This record gives sequence, structure tokens and C-alpha cells, in this order.
Amino acid sequence: MSKKTASNKQKRKQKFVSSTIQGRMLLQICLYWGVYHLVLFLTMFLFHYVQYRSNSMHSNTILTFGELFNEFSQAHVTLLMSAMAIFPIILWDFFKFSHRIAGPLVRFNNSLKVLAKGETVAPIKLRDGDLLTELQDNFNAYLKEVPSQQSNSELLSADQADMVEQVLDAPVETTES
Repeated sequence: MSKKTASNKQKRKQKFVSSTIQGRMLLQICLYWGVYHLVLFLTMFLFHYVQYRSNSMHSNTILTFGELFNEFSQAHVTLLMSAMAIFPIILWDFFKFSHRIAGPLVRFNNSLKVLAKGETVAPIKLRDGDLLTELQDNFNAYLKEVPSQQSNSELLSADQADMVEQVLDAPVETTES
């Protein structure tokens, strides 16, 4: 089997695997993006305003704050357009990144639900590029230990049952006074 075919089998069919995880992550990146650009734009305007005020002392024309902000906004509209143009690319890339986290978490969550029901779970093999591989290794190591722990507890229970049976079957010694 070629490597390309093997990697195609590894792809998840569903891209949005957890609205809780991926939804919150995407909302957070949207907020960061918005706050960053607002702060950037206002900081640039603040520098422009201070520069204008120091230069306006020597000039006869004085613009109001609103006029100055409007002039600045028109002069820097390309900054806003560039930010809006790159936003979908950043959002898509972050969505793909969140998928590398959310996908494994959903798999671990589903496996834990099965374990909680007392059923057997196969070791987890994450896809190429997924994060949380250390958790995968620890989870799979735990799965290897579960059968030995169960067999030890079953052996212990069997030994305890034998001991109880021996005690019950043993002749009772009576002391006569």
C-alpha cells in the first residue's frame, strides 16, 4: 500500500468534531483577532493624533477629533481591508489546528465512556499530525494494565473464596470446661 493511500485512510470524515472544543477555540481566535486589530488601529491613530497636535501648533488649520479620525481611517483603509482579507485564512488554519486537538479528545472521551460501561477498548492510534500523542501512549499503557489488574483481583477473589470455604469447612474446636 502506498503512503498516499495510507494517509488518505487516516483522514477524519467529519471536520467539526466537537462544537464545545472547536467552537470555543474559534470564537476565542475571532475575539483575539478583533481586539488585536482594534488596538493596532487605535494605537496607530493615537500616534497620528499626537503627531498632528504637535504639528498643528505651527499651522492655522485645525481639524476636529472626528475629522482627524475620518482622515486617518480613509488613509489606512488598506490596513483594514488586508486584515479582513486574511481573516478567513487565519480562521480556516486555526480550525484545522483545533481539529488536531478536538479529534483525539473526542476519541479518548468515547473510549472512556466504553470503559466506564465495563467493556473492552482497543488501544487508540491517533492520526498523523494529531496532537496529544503523550496522552495516547499513557492511555494505551493503562489499557495494557487493566487486564492484569482484573485478573489479579479475580485471583484474589478466588483465593479469598477458598479461604472462606476452608474456614467454614474446618471442624470447630470446642473446649469443654
